[in-house]
Amino acid sequence: MLARYVGYSLSVKKCWPTLRNVAAAGMAERAGRPIGFMTFLKVGVPATLVSMLLATGYIALRYL
Repeated sequence: MLARYVGYSLSVKKCWPTLRNVAAAGMAERAGRPIGFMTFLKVGVPATLVSMLLATGYIALRYL
């Protein structure tokens, strides 16, 4: 029974960032500034790489 609740909470937690992205894209489109896929990639990929680099650096300094 507990495993079902843990699995549900993990799946909901995994969905929140996606829901926020969809909501932000919808709000931008209603405001007359649609966000295309390539625009999203131009911002999202560098942000992801910087985030991963910082996290990797922290883990390396902290635990190695």
